[in-house]
Amino acid sequence: MNLLRYILICWIAISAAINLNAQTEALPKTQLQVGSGTIIKTNPMAILWGPIPFSAEYRLVYETLIMPRQSLVVGASYLGKSLLLTMSEMMDSSYQNQAKTKVNGFRVQLEYRLYFKNKNAPSWGYYIAPHFSYSKADFFDEYYVNFGYITQFRYMDYGIIIGNQNVLASSALDIWIGAGYKQHYAYWIQPKKIEEIDDYEPFLLHLKLYFGINFGIAQ
Repeated sequence: MNLLRYILICWIAISAAINLNAQTEALPKTQLQVGSGTIIKTNPMAILWGPIPFSAEYRLVYETLIMPRQSLVVGASYLGKSLLLTMSEMMDSSYQNQAKTKVNGFRVQLEYRLYFKNKNAPSWGYYIAPHFSYSKADFFDEYYVNFGYITQFRYMDYGIIIGNQNVLASSALDIWIGAGYKQHYAYWIQPKKIEEIDDYEPFLLHLKLYFGINFGIAQ
């Protein structure tokens, strides 16, 4: 909680400084049109490895300007079975006659971005943003799921990211890095009973490191 308070205090200070700077600038009206910039983004490489190990993420991210050089980012993803896990099962001869692993889950993301001054691209460019992500996925065997046995993972992380989004014509490239705090939990779900798996993660480090890329279409 102390780390979360520190992140919130830093974010309020950064937001106040940028907003104060924006109020002192005389921008043309064409640069002040709120909602005139939207981008739909995804990353097809996420199907190889999602936010939860051995999951595949089918990601869709929506970003829209809500104030000059400020935008809201909302992401929604379906989590399925990673292609890497599928391939490993296919190559393992011991799995040939066994039921295969199934994965079913979701992920939601939220950001509020502040873009820095850029004469060539007043709406986009370098930015800083608080980031929140929550993921949940059920892993189960084709056979045992009929009896209600499921392993469930819940991942939550929040922090600060910095990045750069370049828009050329109708194409967008978004790259970011950052750091924050993570909370990971695993549960063994049985009929009428849910048990937390205590030894799933040692929790020696709650540090979350961010690095990501999205490709988009700008409107």
